[in-house]
Amino acid sequence: TVVTEYQTTAHVEEALYRLIEANMALGVVPEAQAAGAVLGHNFPDSPGYAKGHGMLKNNGANPQSGGWLANAFKGLTPSQAKPVAQPTEKVPEGLVLGTVALTLIAGVDTTWSAIGSSLWHLATHPDDTRRLVEEPDLLNVAVEELLRAYSPVTMARVATSDVEFQGCPIKEGEKVLLNFAAANRDPAMFERPNEVIIDRAVNRHVAFGAGIHRCAGANLARMELRVAIEEWLRRIPEFRLEDGVEVVWAGGQVRGPRILPVVFP
Repeated sequence: TVVTEYQTTAHVEEALYRLIEANMALGVVPEAQAAGAVLGHNFPDSPGYAKGHGMLKNNGANPQSGGWLANAFKGLTPSQAKPVAQPTEKVPEGLVLGTVALTLIAGVDTTWSAIGSSLWHLATHPDDTRRLVEEPDLLNVAVEELLRAYSPVTMARVATSDVEFQGCPIKEGEKVLLNFAAANRDPAMFERPNEVIIDRAVNRHVAFGAGIHRCAGANLARMELRVAIEEWLRRIPEFRLEDGVEVVWAGGQVRGPRILPVVFP
């Protein structure tokens, strides 16, 4: 049965699991291949896109209900949620694939990049590490400063008209990668902007974006980063980078260490 209409969270959940299954069958990590599924709209011949696309199309008529996505909405009170009317139009398949991929990507690569960058900082700044061990109540403030200093995400936008910016011509329809996180180093907003001050009191950073595109999972990401650092320091209160071994950083839209060798007593 070919399914091009997804009306419930259960349908999206089924699509999510099928995409994960497809990616695992290809022998790649799910989040990376999920990104490939989105890019597959530009590169439909890619094997990852074709595999994920096919598994989304097959056996989707009877998705399992009552799973984690559906349960996430069951606790909402009438004041928090509005009844959803039956759709009168089919949801475009591209939107379904994009939603599935975003579910995988947004909370994985971004968060582990922030955690990795934070551990890199602590491995290279023993005074900050020691202070967090001795003053654990400082951790929430420190998390905001680490997010400011090592914001993992940059975003792309599509130009809606021809424009020239500081001598660089940009044509309508072209994609522009915006290093908006540079605003976190703005000396007009932050005192000593290039220093990591783990007890920085005023910290209006834009690590999670701003406006209508602000990260929907910002508070979850904060919690994950705090818990990761808290548990690491509880078990490994003293550590440093391994001598003579290179730290490998990922570039592109999500930046963070991918290989971070550390040693500890």
